[in-house]
Amino acid sequence: MSVRHTDASGVHWLPSKLPLARVSALRGASRLLLFVLFAACATGRGAHSPPTNTSLLTQEEIESSHQPTLFDVVRALRPTWLRQVPTAVRTDQETGVSVYLDNQRAGGVEVLRDMASTTAVSLRFYSASEAQSRFGLGNLHGVIQVTTAHGR
Repeated sequence: MSVRHTDASGVHWLPSKLPLARVSALRGASRLLLFVLFAACATGRGAHSPPTNTSLLTQEEIESSHQPTLFDVVRALRPTWLRQVPTAVRTDQETGVSVYLDNQRAGGVEVLRDMASTTAVSLRFYSASEAQSRFGLGNLHGVIQVTTAHGR
């Protein structure tokens, strides 16, 4: 038994299995395409992917940057470390991001301009809360810790 359909213009037609087959094929193709896209997004990261640890610069990263000073390294690879985040707390000694050479306070980010990039084994950024917990009060804008071979 076949069923006749009438469209808006009054033309009678019989449904065909062909459109159903095409719809089925399109569904299968769209599922395959979604699977391929999902798999591509879930695979390993490309060559230009962001670093895995944005709070650390390793010796390899420092050397491969080919920058003369540590300031230049940070400015090229982690520029957000140099930004002073506003705080609600204001002190007379507010100086911006602090720099520690190994575990001794060396000053503000300007001291990085005088440090050759070859002197550091690693650089690590500590947020304000991490910095105050690790290095004490007075580090309201975070700390960049420079670790040398002597400070390991």
